[in-house]
Amino acid sequence: MRANTNYIEINIRELFSMLLKKCWIIILSVFMSAGIVGYYSYTRLTDYYSAEATIFLGKEGLSASIDLGMISLNNQLISDYINLMNSRLVAEEVIKRMGVDIPPEIIQNGIYAYSSSEARQSTRMFRVSYQSTNPQFAADVVNHSCDIIIEKAESIFGVKNAQIIDRALVPKAPIGPNRTRNVIIAAAVGAMIGIIIIFIIEFLNYTFKNPEDLERITGLTVLGTIPKFKGKKRKGKLK
Repeated sequence: MRANTNYIEINIRELFSMLLKKCWIIILSVFMSAGIVGYYSYTRLTDYYSAEATIFLGKEGLSASIDLGMISLNNQLISDYINLMNSRLVAEEVIKRMGVDIPPEIIQNGIYAYSSSEARQSTRMFRVSYQSTNPQFAADVVNHSCDIIIEKAESIFGVKNAQIIDRALVPKAPIGPNRTRNVIIAAAVGAMIGIIIIFIIEFLNYTFKNPEDLERITGLTVLGTIPKFKGKKRKGKLK
């Protein structure tokens, strides 16, 4: 049991020694991966922006009596409003009002409607957001979508109970891409690639690296080793 423990310790020591001797491979791999991804992120990727609006389901004011039945109905209608927001009907109407020539799928795939409720707490508010490389385009899509869904709700759901609380503003700062994170991830992947390359090189090298390797594999005892040395060059010809 002791011998087996020593064998594991020797292997771990050799493993770290092997990585230290060829650490230049890891460093080179890290710089190459981080450099390539960094160059692509900072020169090829375009900033994108997100615009968001908030819709409230309910018409009662502060002085009006609250209808619990209507509140319950509004809570149930939130999922229907969200599905309607992602429909082709709304996307085509948004394209028509904005006067752009793009497929409806671009609006459908980019629009994101979700309830802002927290765990164990219901709410009658939901948010609508859209991401685009053009901040003005993102805000226009969200605002037109909110206007359309309020207009269509009465004919589709039979109720007119939605109102916009916060309209989408034109975003001033981009939300992505996160170029720093991309470079860090690339550096980590590069380090892993470098370690794998070192392992492959070492495992394909079948030469004995020290006397202990020979003893471990053959079971024979090494009696002596021949040291490596450089001899001086002889002058003249040998007779």
